[in-house]
Amino acid sequence: MASEYTSPTTPTEWWRVDTATLHARKQELEVVKRRADAEQNAILAEINSRGIRGCSGHSTLAALIFEDFLVTDKEASDRADRVLALHPGPSIGGDPEPPLAPLTAEAEPVTIFV
Repeated sequence: MASEYTSPTTPTEWWRVDTATLHARKQELEVVKRRADAEQNAILAEINSRGIRGCSGHSTLAALIFEDFLVTDKEASDRADRVLALHPGPSIGGDPEPPLAPLTAEAEPVTIFV
């Protein structure tokens, strides 16, 4: 559902918008946010599979996230753990390490109904 109140150039005066539109827009934004997170996680997993040090000069995925996204150590670690849980990672033997939650990574973000 596309909102008539979404404009990339002009801010919305939310106080003028009816309640149903507010609820619909917050739901739309949650779906957008989840899709962006899923795409970013897939990109980070690919960087990880190519070798963090070679791709970015960082020693770990968490270090890359910490420095590039300016988040706390804990958040960087949590994000890296999520990427590694959702996507295959490199291993010493050469075969990729299987993800812990591959079906979660494959699932498309769903619309949330209130």
